[in-house]
Amino acid sequence: MDPVEVNEPGVIFVLLRLVGVPLILGMALLRALGFRLASDRLGYLGWSWIGGALTTAFVLFVWLWFAVPAAWAIDVTLCGLAAGLFYLGRRVRFQPALIQPETTAWEKRLFLGVVTFAFVVTALRLVMATSEVIHRADEATFWSLHGKVIFESGGFTSAYASAAKSRFLLHGDYPLFNPLLHVWTYLHFDRITHVANRLPFLGFSMALIMILASGLRRVRPAWVGAALLLIFMGCGQAIIWTKRAHGDLFVGLGALLLLDGALRQQEAQDRSIWWRLSVLGACLCVWGKNEGMLVLVCTLVAILVRWLGARGTDDSPTRSFHMGLLAPFFFVVLNRGFNAYFGHQSDVLTGEGAPLGEGIFTMLREHGSERIPIVGGVLWSKALTVPEHSGFLILAFLTIVACVPFLVLRSKLGPSAVALLLFQLGIFVVFLGTGRYLDKHLRTASARVLFQCMPALVLWLGVFCDHLHRRRCS
Repeated sequence: MDPVEVNEPGVIFVLLRLVGVPLILGMALLRALGFRLASDRLGYLGWSWIGGALTTAFVLFVWLWFAVPAAWAIDVTLCGLAAGLFYLGRRVRFQPALIQPETTAWEKRLFLGVVTFAFVVTALRLVMATSEVIHRADEATFWSLHGKVIFESGGFTSAYASAAKSRFLLHGDYPLFNPLLHVWTYLHFDRITHVANRLPFLGFSMALIMILASGLRRVRPAWVGAALLLIFMGCGQAIIWTKRAHGDLFVGLGALLLLDGALRQQEAQDRSIWWRLSVLGACLCVWGKNEGMLVLVCTLVAILVRWLGARGTDDSPTRSFHMGLLAPFFFVVLNRGFNAYFGHQSDVLTGEGAPLGEGIFTMLREHGSERIPIVGGVLWSKALTVPEHSGFLILAFLTIVACVPFLVLRSKLGPSAVALLLFQLGIFVVFLGTGRYLDKHLRTASARVLFQCMPALVLWLGVFCDHLHRRRCS
């Protein structure tokens, strides 16, 4: 961390507020939703951080809309909100933990050892991330820059409106969650920082390991889950996620939680509320980055597939789950309304600001077919067949679906397989229709964006292996 930031008086107290207030708020929110530490001791803190950070950012958005950027006052407000949620949680039915499948002592020790190793490695990576200031790549050129504009404008004021019309604010249409986390840090230091504002993002890196390990813990044989976790830890993009304040992590983590909640809901035999975790994950996706909208669309298609397959049975989605989907749509409407108010436009959809000056639909119509081999070749050579990118796991997933499609689609993993396939297809189509220079866009973003599906895909592969193991043992 910047020595100036470290040596400031009371910096430890400030850092504790940066992390502690959202975490406590998240615990209160989880309690109000019906989850306690006993629901899952491994994933609970990760869920809490996601819920707390989302709530903090939304309250901060309202705070800045009325231009009242007083850090101590918003901390008091958030603590009061946490107290109210804790009180409401007293009357909410508690969700007990899922019954863990039986395993041998050596398998337990193996998985615990791998999870401990993953935590230690991630913690070391997070410490190393504080050795570099934010000065390049997306975290500097538009994510933290947007946060700086909001902070220096005193909120969403006329000064911000003037800045929004300028050319230097890149991708102003992107969801506000990332910039608001930067503002959250700036407010507490009462100035723009260049390292400390990574701290909230590092919490998501640790939450990812907690939630992924929690999901893989239910996989049998246990060594499969341990191996998948190790492979994920070795992926290059997974390392980058622990070092940069990007938005890709939000989409990957949100999709993982969305899938994990859905799988838990299917596994539970009684009236459970695990679907609420899926709703929380969907909110993180759509407010984290534009690709989150693709995740939401793919999820809706998967829900339709499941509904058609389970119509008239007890396995069909509940009305409560359908109502819960209103939460991510709220963030969609919030972002669209904000962009319309300040005139932010997507260069992907409209072509405005894109080097080629054309939107995605025009580019698809005029150049889509000729770009298919180019985009496909780059994704094949830069992602699918590169072990440093995804450890061949995306290729393994596609191979499984292609070789045993009926086995996949007839299982409870069918809808999630459809969603993962549609997401990858959607990324492919986006690059076919990009209004930016194709070679540069593919080189700088294709492998990074495709990796967003990896956390959920890793969990899917683990559960699929568990499914095969149960079929063999039955």
